[in-house]
Amino acid sequence: MVIKTAVAQSGGAEEEGIIRKAWGMAQQDPTASALQLNQQEADKFWGIWKAYREKRKGLVNVKLKYMEEYASNYEHMTNEKAAEITAGLLKNEQRLTRLKSKYFKKVKHAVSAIRAA
Repeated sequence: MVIKTAVAQSGGAEEEGIIRKAWGMAQQDPTASALQLNQQEADKFWGIWKAYREKRKGLVNVKLKYMEEYASNYEHMTNEKAAEITAGLLKNEQRLTRLKSKYFKKVKHAVSAIRAA
């Protein structure tokens, strides 16, 4: 919702792309400083991280779609529509949980379970 609100206020898809890119970049800095990886670990980790972020982006887009659908139907929401949107959001959350689990396993092998947690 924050992205769409900012885009609506500024007026375009270009701004949405800038916001999404800034969010992605902003998350790498805290991750890097928290992990304090040596070069060998960094070589393994950042490739995994990049692949995870790309797959996660698709799920975030689906979530945004459902949030937009909810907002656009809010005034005249039916029980059926609310159930449909909620079911979609819950299914998307399940996919996100599976993705996190998959990439946790990859990261723990690359840098340790403690750092992956």
